[in-house]
Formats: sequence, C-alpha cells, structure tokens
Amino acid sequence: MIALLGSLVLAVVMATPPPTIIRERVSPVCTALHQLVVPLAQMNIKNRALTDKITFNCGLIRKYQNTYLGDGVFLRVAQNDMLSTNLLTNIHEVEQQLLKSYSAYPQGTNGKVDALRHRVQNVVDIERMIANIYSSAYGAVVDNDGVTGIEKSLNQMVGTRPDSHAPATPPPLDIPLPGPPDLPNESAASAAIPASVADNDPKLASVSPAGFAMRSFKYTRLEELQSLLHREGPALEAQALVAAHDCDGI
Repeated sequence: MIALLGSLVLAVVMATPPPTIIRERVSPVCTALHQLVVPLAQMNIKNRALTDKITFNCGLIRKYQNTYLGDGVFLRVAQNDMLSTNLLTNIHEVEQQLLKSYSAYPQGTNGKVDALRHRVQNVVDIERMIANIYSSAYGAVVDNDGVTGIEKSLNQMVGTRPDSHAPATPPPLDIPLPGPPDLPNESAASAAIPASVADNDPKLASVSPAGFAMRSFKYTRLEELQSLLHREGPALEAQALVAAHDCDGI
C-alpha cells in the first residue's frame, strides 16, 4: 500500500497543472482527494522508516527471548514503544484532516466523498490498532518483569499452563451506516450537486464501505490486522487513482 500510494503522490505532484484559473478543478471529490488521500499517502511514506525499524526490532526481540536472561528484549521493546508513539502522532494528523473534511462536507452531503472518506477512515483505524499493538508490548514486558523466573520454575515443576488468550474475533463488516442528515438550507443542498467530472464518474463508488467497531479489534491478532490492511489499502488506492485521473488528469 505504501508503494502504490507513494506513486500516487508523485503522480499528483507531477501531473497537477500550473495554478491557472482556466485549468483548475474544484469539487468535493477533488478536495477530499487532496486533503485526505494524498496526506495519508505522505504519512505512510514517512512512517515507512519507522515500521521498518519496528520490524527489525521485533526480529531481534524474538532472538533475545531465546537467551536465559532475555538480554536486550527490554531495550528493543522500549525502542518500539517510542517508534509506535511517533506512528500514532502521524496518524493523529490525518485524523485531524478527517475532522476538517466532515466539517466542510457533512455526512450525506456527497455520496462519493462519503465513500472515499470512509475508506480513508478504515485504513487509519487499522493502522492505529497496529501501532497500539506495538506500543502495548512495552507495557506487557514491564508488567511481567520480575516474575519471569518464578514462572519458569513453576513450569518446570507442574508444566506449562494452557494458552489463556481469547480466540481472535474478526471485525464485523455489516455495521449499518448512519442515514444522511436533513439538509438545513438551500446552500447545503446546492453543495450536494456534482461540480466536476469526478463527482459524476460512475467508477467512483457512491456507497460507503462497511466500517469497523473498534471494540471488535480487542482480540484481533497483528497478522489479521495486517491482512485487513492489505485488503482495505488496495480498495482505497483503486478509488484514489480514479479520482486523481478525473481531478488532475493522471
């Protein structure tokens, strides 16, 4: 997803014409593309170095856990906690853009904007949960520090205890979406009228995809979250490329 969205950012930068009034295209969909999708792509490019470092540390943690005293585990987990905090900071910036988008175009004002924005929201929600998993590993190590030796001794006497973790719960995909709000005045109603090629393009979905209930992620494993991201990411990319073609001629 990072590579494809990165190519989208580069294409938008290279293909965007000079800021002349004649060639400028302003519409709800184009605004959502440039204020949400492009910043999300830029965030993922910026986060690539952080996630690569976290992945490298995870490999070292598995290696160090095989040593008798767990040498280096605490250090690498602490580094991942710091890196995941930076990830969450970057994700928060994209969420602020989402809030501005909802303020400019309330839910129900434009179906294509709602659909594109909801795909961005899904990707951001999953990325936040992945970052939280990286961060929570630090607290788990700190909480268990000092009792590891006792557990090892008990395991030698009575055997290892069964896995007490709850089974993974896949996020529901049938969450009903809220209906469009009543338009309060004529100016709000006029905003719903398509203003460009992008807003009329049948290739752009006008129905929002299913969202996620965050509580359903509680017992979802990291591998499952990454699998969801591989599903939601390309779905967003496909719609973003259609919007970029309509808005910037890419």
